[in-house]
Amino acid sequence: MWNQFTAGEKRILAALMVVTLIGAGVSLARRARPEWFYGPPDFVLDEPLNGVESEAAEEPASPVPKPPSAPTETQVAPAPSAADAVQDRATRVNLNTADSATLQTLPGIGPVLAERIIAYRKEAGGFHSVDDLIDVRGIGPKTLGKLRDLVTVEP
Repeated sequence: MWNQFTAGEKRILAALMVVTLIGAGVSLARRARPEWFYGPPDFVLDEPLNGVESEAAEEPASPVPKPPSAPTETQVAPAPSAADAVQDRATRVNLNTADSATLQTLPGIGPVLAERIIAYRKEAGGFHSVDDLIDVRGIGPKTLGKLRDLVTVEP
């Protein structure tokens, strides 16, 4: 039967057999020695598998990740002080004095909305509260919610 193939066909068949044997060898090695392919296991079984005793580590790791521990004193953020509140107020954009470029640094405010805010400020004689932004055409409740902590109204 082997004689009915041409020399090229014999080479192809031989190559396919070699590839098949290599694949079978890798598959068997993966089953016999999974740590060669996947590394050492990162958990230890609490109970023996199929009655076989396993070498248990002193502190077995759980296959289910543990929730993070409660924050320690060093991880808890300190309560904001009065100085932080003053600095926070200083970093906010004042709607009554901001120019177009400053207003455009706010999320959702482009050149057109910045000009509308300035026009509304001139028409109304300034903003009396942050909630007055809702009266500017193009600013709805969603945008106002995004801007509320970023802007301030001061004379």
